[in-house]
Amino acid sequence: MDMPLAFKAMNTDFLIDGLPEVAANLLQELVRQAESAFSRFAPDSEISRINQSTGEWTSVSPLTYDLLRDAVNAFQATEGLFNPFMGREVAALGYDRSFETLPAAPHLAFGKHETAVRSILPGTVAATEFSLKQPPLEMDSHKQQVRLSQFAAIDVGGIAKGWTAQRAADGLMAKGIRNGLVDAGGDVVVWGREPAQGVWGIGVADPLESGEDIAEFWIEGLTAIATSSVVKRRWQNPGQAPAHHILDPRTGVSAASDLLQATVMARDLSIAEQYAKCLLVLGSADGVPWLEERRPDLAFVVVRVDGTIVHSDNLKVYAQEWKVSPRVKQA
Repeated sequence: MDMPLAFKAMNTDFLIDGLPEVAANLLQELVRQAESAFSRFAPDSEISRINQSTGEWTSVSPLTYDLLRDAVNAFQATEGLFNPFMGREVAALGYDRSFETLPAAPHLAFGKHETAVRSILPGTVAATEFSLKQPPLEMDSHKQQVRLSQFAAIDVGGIAKGWTAQRAADGLMAKGIRNGLVDAGGDVVVWGREPAQGVWGIGVADPLESGEDIAEFWIEGLTAIATSSVVKRRWQNPGQAPAHHILDPRTGVSAASDLLQATVMARDLSIAEQYAKCLLVLGSADGVPWLEERRPDLAFVVVRVDGTIVHSDNLKVYAQEWKVSPRVKQA
């Protein structure tokens, strides 16, 4: 059996396991191509080129065109709650360069009835200037060109890692690779059987930093698990309030719901990423029924600001076995 392959890309840690060496290397090369095309910080990336050419038709590679097509589809499917066109808003909040160079925000202390996430995020940026039901990107499939509205900037950080991992997995499955795992910074897609034990074991970390996992899943077959959190990617520029990278498209600033973390299980990692972020934006009271009505096929585990854990009743659809922390309440 080949050894796992770990590497850094797209500002996160990737892990590839269960694959032949040749397949693992091909997957790593796809990730490198995506990194160079999708970054909003690299001035020569395709995303930067589009952002610098608002109002003009711009030719893009097949890889970038496919990503943007799926980003538009996600925008429409969620009526703008998943919004990869808020690059200007997130830059205005201070996230205008690679995250590791941003000034860290103070550590959040969470008590039993803590509402710190809401209180530290005042509305300092105007809401987006385009409709939440109309994506600000036109696409021409015949010419493989896109045209971005002058009011928008593309930021695919919320979809690129999972989308790339899923695209790579799909390609390998199409080539007859029967088993594999791709972990893109904690967002994971697996398929087939784990070569040694037969099932893949996936843990979900506690956002309250207890050192324990809040959930563990034992999985066989195609399954994707994505986790989004407002705890880790936080920063604070001088003279500004602390902020995080999950923006609420309805306000244009960091989301301020009652959720610290959302994990979604799906058959596609990009889908799981999209709906995990929507849950964080909406919060438990609105987000759970919204997801159950719109996508009842998806499963979820969410953590509230008071540490309470809520999960859906369909985890068995995705996991042969599972364990969820006792701080739990079933939706």
